[in-house]
Amino acid sequence: MSVDVVEIPYEPPIAGLPVEAFSLSSLLAREPLTQLENPQRIDFELLIWCRDGGGRHEVDFVEVELAAGTLLHVRPGQVHRWILEPSYDAELILLSALESRRSWEPGPQVVVLGDERQQDLDAALSLLSTADRERQLSNRSLHAVRELLVSLLDLDRTAMPVTSPREQIFVDFERLLGDAQSIPRTVDDAARHLGCSTRTLTRACQESAAASPKALLDQAVALEAQRRLSMGDSSVRNVAESLGFIELSHFSRFFARVAGESPSTFAARFA
Repeated sequence: MSVDVVEIPYEPPIAGLPVEAFSLSSLLAREPLTQLENPQRIDFELLIWCRDGGGRHEVDFVEVELAAGTLLHVRPGQVHRWILEPSYDAELILLSALESRRSWEPGPQVVVLGDERQQDLDAALSLLSTADRERQLSNRSLHAVRELLVSLLDLDRTAMPVTSPREQIFVDFERLLGDAQSIPRTVDDAARHLGCSTRTLTRACQESAAASPKALLDQAVALEAQRRLSMGDSSVRNVAESLGFIELSHFSRFFARVAGESPSTFAARFA
C-alpha cells in the first residue's frame, strides 16, 4: 500500500512568480496560529531571516534558536513547524525549488549573516517589497532577483565542482535518498539504480561522508518515516508498507533502533 507524500506547494500571489518576500507579522495576520504550529511539509525553499529579537523554529524535529542576523533555510521535502513564543521580527523569502541541488540534507541549516551581507540582502528584497512593485517587474527581472538571492545566500551547493567519479556517485546517492516517493530499501538496490557495485558505493560514501551507505540509507528511511508519521494522516502500518517493509514488527524494530523510540510513540505526539 502506498502513502501519498503531501507537500504544501508554492502558490505565489502572481502566477509564475519565482520569488516573493513578506514579513512574519503579515503571515500571522492571514494564517491561523493553530495551522502554523502544526507540522508542514513544503515543496519550495523557505528562508527565515531574523531581523530583530530572537526565537525558535523546528526543522525535521530539531529545534533551532534564531537570533538577530541569522537566516534559517528550510529545504523542499523537510517538515517544519513554527514556534512563535517568544515572538520575533523576521522576513520570509519563498523561492521555487532549486532543481539541481542535492535533495537529501537532513536537519536545519542556519547561517549567521554579517552586516554587509544583510545590507546586500535588504537591497535585493527591496525589489520585492510590495505586490504593486512585483507586478511592475518583468518575469526576466524576477528570475534575476531570484538568482541573485541564490548566489548571495549560497543556496545552490551543487555549484561546487565534482572532482572524481566516486564523488559523482555520492552526489547521485544523496539525490536518490532524497526521492521521497522511492527511497531504496537496501544498499544493493541503491547500487543497482546508480549503475555501480556496492563496493564502489561504499568507498564513495566513506570518502565523502565518512559513513557507510547503509548508515546513510537507514537515516534517510527513518527520517522519511518520521516525516510521514508527523502528518497524522497515515497509520504506522501504511507508512511501513509504503517504505518497503513487509512486516510491521521489522519496521518497528528498525525505527526504534534508528530513531530511539517506537513509531507509535512518535506518531502519538502529532495525533
